[in-house]
Amino acid sequence: MTWHHGIPDSSVVLLLLLVVVFSAASEPKKVCIFQDPPLQTTSFSDDFEELKKYLLFDYPVFVPSNLKPDEFCLGLWKVHLIDRNLHSMIQVSGSSLKKYIQKIRHHTTFINECKINDRCVAFERTNISQFLEPIPSFLMSLANWMENLLENSSAADFHNCTTIQCLPDSYTTPTISPSAQKHEMNHTSPPVSPGRAYWGLLIFPVFLLCSLSVLRIPCRRCQTPPSFRETDMEPVEVL
Repeated sequence: MTWHHGIPDSSVVLLLLLVVVFSAASEPKKVCIFQDPPLQTTSFSDDFEELKKYLLFDYPVFVPSNLKPDEFCLGLWKVHLIDRNLHSMIQVSGSSLKKYIQKIRHHTTFINECKINDRCVAFERTNISQFLEPIPSFLMSLANWMENLLENSSAADFHNCTTIQCLPDSYTTPTISPSAQKHEMNHTSPPVSPGRAYWGLLIFPVFLLCSLSVLRIPCRRCQTPPSFRETDMEPVEVL
């Protein structure tokens, strides 16, 4: 390696630049960090009330049932699952209804930057009215909370919230529906106690021996010739 007047060789400078560039590129990019409030504190209720006019009240949707109560991340996890439901509704809606759902989803699409993993989440079924009713007040509370968070820091860092945390074992234990339990109860024979089974095994041979003994008595009577006594014979006259 040659040095001229304290200045490194150009090849060394180029090598150092390449190291810096590749090291910066290899670092994982942090996601779910917001410099500005992602939710605008507008009236969410108006948009939702407009949408509810065109929906069936008993349309089924699925909501989470096993989210871990995390004070910092829970709000973003709920936004992700709300956005997921809205996206599914858009896929099955006609052109007239789709524009109202897209207007609602405009408030939640910011969560896609977080690339949240929801693999552990278990869901339960509810209807569309119960799903939509709490969303406006929830989004308003979340927007105010995030604004206060940004007032005290330069960025709202949620990169540790990109994997949803669930309650322990709640998504691995299978649940049995009431109808399945009723079916299982109706088709399951009652348990037999060990004492009853034991006495049953003893009674059966005794019953079999008694039956054979009773059957042999009339058979012997049929096979034995009748006996004659001398007094029963009539006298024969001799000529």
